[in-house]
Amino acid sequence: MDQAPRICPKCGQANFPIAEFCRHCGEPMFEMGTLARSTFLQRTVGQLVDGLFWIIDELIRWWEIGKITFRLKALRKNRARLMKTINESGSEESRTTPEKEALLKISEDISRLSNREDFLRKRSWQMTPEVLLAAILIVFVCGIMFVKPRNQGLKIAPTTIVSVAGDIKNVVEIPIFGMNSVITSAGWLEDRFFVGGDGGVLEINLRTRQVARVAPLPPTFFCRSIVPENEGKILLSGYDGVFSLDSTGLKPIYDKESFSGALINCLAQVKGGHLIGTLGSGIFSARLGKISNILSTNGLGILGFTWFEGECWVLHEKGILKGSGSEFSQVSLPSIEGRRLFSISASDKAIYIGTDNGLIAGYREEKNWIWSNISAEGVVPRKINDILVVNGVVLVLAEEGLFRLSGTSLKKISNPAGGKIMSIGKQCLGIAGKDKAVFYFFGVSEALAEAISPLPVIGSFTIPATPTNPLIQKQQTADIPSDRKTPDQILSQSVTQSAVSPLNPTVTQSDAQLQQKNISSFNLPNNSSTNSPVNSSINTPVNSLTSSQPSSTGLPSVLFNTFISSLGWGAGSLWVGTANDGLWRLNGDNWINYSRKNNTLGDDQIVSIFVVKGRPYFYSWLMGLCTFENENIKTILSPKDSTDLLSLTGDSTSLFFLFEGGIIKRLKDSGEFEEFERVSPDFSKNSRFLHIFEGKAFVVTDQGIVMKNPQGNWVVATFENQVPKQKAVFSLSNGTSQIYTALNDGRIYIFEKNKIAFGGKMDNSPKYSCFSKSPIFGDGNKLYTIENRALKTLSIGSPISFSSFAHIPEKKKVFFANSQGLKDVQVDF
Repeated sequence: MDQAPRICPKCGQANFPIAEFCRHCGEPMFEMGTLARSTFLQRTVGQLVDGLFWIIDELIRWWEIGKITFRLKALRKNRARLMKTINESGSEESRTTPEKEALLKISEDISRLSNREDFLRKRSWQMTPEVLLAAILIVFVCGIMFVKPRNQGLKIAPTTIVSVAGDIKNVVEIPIFGMNSVITSAGWLEDRFFVGGDGGVLEINLRTRQVARVAPLPPTFFCRSIVPENEGKILLSGYDGVFSLDSTGLKPIYDKESFSGALINCLAQVKGGHLIGTLGSGIFSARLGKISNILSTNGLGILGFTWFEGECWVLHEKGILKGSGSEFSQVSLPSIEGRRLFSISASDKAIYIGTDNGLIAGYREEKNWIWSNISAEGVVPRKINDILVVNGVVLVLAEEGLFRLSGTSLKKISNPAGGKIMSIGKQCLGIAGKDKAVFYFFGVSEALAEAISPLPVIGSFTIPATPTNPLIQKQQTADIPSDRKTPDQILSQSVTQSAVSPLNPTVTQSDAQLQQKNISSFNLPNNSSTNSPVNSSINTPVNSLTSSQPSSTGLPSVLFNTFISSLGWGAGSLWVGTANDGLWRLNGDNWINYSRKNNTLGDDQIVSIFVVKGRPYFYSWLMGLCTFENENIKTILSPKDSTDLLSLTGDSTSLFFLFEGGIIKRLKDSGEFEEFERVSPDFSKNSRFLHIFEGKAFVVTDQGIVMKNPQGNWVVATFENQVPKQKAVFSLSNGTSQIYTALNDGRIYIFEKNKIAFGGKMDNSPKYSCFSKSPIFGDGNKLYTIENRALKTLSIGSPISFSSFAHIPEKKKVFFANSQGLKDVQVDF
């Protein structure tokens, strides 16, 4: 053995002959392997060569295993045959015959081959985990590269031949005069422009200048979204479901029962179906005929969808969600805090959000998001009603006019007063407003210009001379309510009749229809800076619903054709909650409005009204639960605390709240908010209403009324003759001991002294209820009350279709509300 000292190549010091590291500087003394000194390319080629030889060896190994398997099978058969021959011979001498020697040789061969097979199989299967891992990685990478993600099936809006980057060539106005008091959507189908709102859907034909209502939509259809589906077809969605409109007519796609009565607010196409956003019921997925709720938004309304960088962005009332189209996460965006959101859209480079205080744009820079406010040249837009991206050009519709994004600033290109929504067609851009539709031609071909040449420019629109309809003359300040039964009185603009078709409705005229009516208009002041409510005293009676009963109280015109969410009588006033115009109050003969317009209310959408001990409480998703104290708004529960609120009641000292899951909480006069009771889990999922008698809780469930016995256990008094899908839809109390409950099939039960008795059955399912001197239930056509434990029908004169009502005993009146507005009827009960 060489005993010479080892010299360190780094420091030159001598070390022991067996040293592996220098004791002076720590440098390794042994030779580095050639593989460690090779380059990446050399190592990769070596690994590929090794892998190739491994594959060849593996194939040879499995070929040998296969041959051994067949050989073993033949040997085992021969051994079995020889053993049978030996056993059949009875003499002892036969056991030393050549058959026995052959048997021993076969057994040795089987043992040898079995050992060889086990050895080969172990050598083969030891690489199985690595092979499986490599296969999984390959399949995963191929899935990402070649399999289309779910959100890539979203349909892209069709391209248009209109270039909105140039100057406006022509502007056309066509008046529609308040057929929809609330404009929610607009869309194109060929040369027809459709406008949706609370009055249904209007069709405007650019070539004939006809304006007509689309039929046969349901009379209560509240259109919230118009979406072009493909060439020659559009989708109309709203409160009564989703309809498809094309040249063959109007067809329902999904009815409202499929969404549990949810108000559909927006709709977007995806592969195999649609994403459907609702007001308060979350997001539904409708794919291949199956409808499911994929996201709950805790009462928040979905305002719009858009897609940016392969993700679905969802705009709701308080913020933004994004995700794959089936799963979503909240987007934390400090720049939208304190702002109210109205619209969302996206281009290839950025996403745009319209708020009540300007336009916000966001784009991704490497791994970071950058959000900024878009400035404007000249007039600065505040409330952004709608955003439209056309071939990379961003159009912004604000209260101040129509803007186009140029670089990093907005440039005003037109001034459509009152524009709410816009849509691009193959010919031009259409903007829908409450009183008129405005069309912008950015650039058209000669053939198209010749076809649309009869269209007048702005300011020169005329009505056919015979006959003349005074109601169609342009007015600047009058807010004329429409008659929902005879819309042709306002929409008649042409004497020439066309064929009856859902896409080309016939508009008829007669001398009786063209008579001018003396209708008193109710106008809100234009100055919105004041903080005081709007007061108005109306003397001229106005009727909106079909009835022969006279009305003695003039109603504000804004309450015609509006979506009324709830009614209540308390504190000597009638309270009317609307979906878009805040809260209205009838105090004496004066109507008072509380809304964002006059800075007296923080939200224009009132969800429900409770009356507890004669005091009104109203609930809003943005404001929570509020009431009035010394004519000022007082917040009882914040939006966060009032989430999942089901019922509200109270006694002389406290308010009691029933939440989802059977949780009962109490709010004392001192302001202390505490948990009062928790319903047994057996009944908590079906808890609907809460009543408090002598400090004890009585909870109305779908099965019956739940209460605590003297031992402190929850017991139930059940409704008799229970049926599948039975639900308690309304429950009223006289405040002392009686509870009146109406089920969804029309049955009414009376609870008193811990016992339940049958009170009668209404003709239809109950729609609304209130308590005046006695409980009153309505099924949408009739009113019922309970007298002497029996159901009695109340006389209201001519039949009226209604969705809610309020009885005012002091004035002997009943106020009815439906999709056509509000009406008061004189009664004798």
